[in-house]
Amino acid sequence: MELARMSNQDRLKLCRRYFYIGFFGLPFLWMINTVWFGMFIFKYDTYQEQRRQQQQRSNRTNRQTINPQQQTSPQEPMIVNSPEQSNTSTQDDRSARNQETTKHLLQIRSLVIYSFCGSLIWIVSILAWIITFQLKRAEWGEWGDEISFNIPRGIP
Repeated sequence: MELARMSNQDRLKLCRRYFYIGFFGLPFLWMINTVWFGMFIFKYDTYQEQRRQQQQRSNRTNRQTINPQQQTSPQEPMIVNSPEQSNTSTQDDRSARNQETTKHLLQIRSLVIYSFCGSLIWIVSILAWIITFQLKRAEWGEWGDEISFNIPRGIP
């Protein structure tokens, strides 16, 4: 499933899953989590603006195709709801959804930051081990040869 088409709750589940699986010796999932969700989370406002523009375009085309004869003038406002219907329930629903979205995005952001820190620690520790092993293998003698996957021939 494409990340842009997922709900924020599904994104949070996937991000959390990648984060916890990274603890089982798979730090590349932390890197994937950092790149994939990091690009999304730090450009979320841009995505939302693009989504709003697409919705506005589709609403305009839908209005034109449904009622092509009816032209509204700028002076005449369109009445969407009757006066007896209250907008409070829709506003409450919107604010609840916005709060839930904000909560999910904050959790995703914290998981992305922790994933970045975890992958950075893994990369630094692996590089430190590789450098230490390459420089000290000959000094370690037989033990250095035992832990080697392939032993180079010649004088160390």
